[in-house]
Amino acid sequence: PGEIRIEYRDRAVEEVFQAFNTYVAEVENFGDAIQGRAALVVSGEEGVRNVRVLAAIRASAQSGARVAP
Repeated sequence: PGEIRIEYRDRAVEEVFQAFNTYVAEVENFGDAIQGRAALVVSGEEGVRNVRVLAAIRASAQSGARVAP
């Protein structure tokens, strides 16, 4: 299992969760989708947005400035 602890000001939240391989789940979903057995869990549009956000995070980390995706 994994766990995450988030602290903000005077509050802390801790959550324990079962390990889950998101890569395997995504590949299995893609296989099911191309065979017509399921809809895609993550759309192409959402994938593009995620790449933009990751690129903005990287640019912000490199420049030290706030960057909009």
